[in-house]
Amino acid sequence: ELYERHGQTIERYLTSNVLPALREKTGQGGTILLRELNHRWTNHQIMNKWLKKFFTYLDRYYVKHHSLPTLSQSGLGRFKLHIYDEMKQDTTTAILGLINEEREGKIIDKSLIKSIVELYESMGMGSLDAYNADLEEALLSATREYYAKKRDFWINDSTPEYLVKAEEALSEERNRVGDYLNTSSEAKILKVVEEEILE
Repeated sequence: ELYERHGQTIERYLTSNVLPALREKTGQGGTILLRELNHRWTNHQIMNKWLKKFFTYLDRYYVKHHSLPTLSQSGLGRFKLHIYDEMKQDTTTAILGLINEEREGKIIDKSLIKSIVELYESMGMGSLDAYNADLEEALLSATREYYAKKRDFWINDSTPEYLVKAEEALSEERNRVGDYLNTSSEAKILKVVEEEILE
């Protein structure tokens, strides 16, 4: 009963407090939504950690004997189901918008994007499946679209000027991965950029 109530308590809080707060921020701008999500995710991690500590004996005995998810896994799973799965489309759109702003020379909050990328990684529950499916695929598609437009715009430049811009673009994308994306994305992003502006 205690194990069940642990899950229900987290679920109730997520659906009645966290989700409405995030929905309220949708449409107010990418940074605002991502800040709220980051704040709620940080709170969830703290709550999950302490609930696990309070009920350690559940993990040691009940969970073990009944082959159930640990309290940590249960808390993460509920966050994924009730918050992440509901909001991932909006947050991915917000991240891609900020990345495009940075490509155009604007200053963005890189540490915020890095924190949200870590959330995507955590939602894979030990793998990069969520990151790859929910963020990376959309990012590669948006990158292809962005550089296809740039190519059409740069094509009137002289060859040396064009190559300088191509080199700068590759360098910037490499730095971008280093700043806030998962390192596994580097080769894929550079390949997309090369295909669009060099091939």
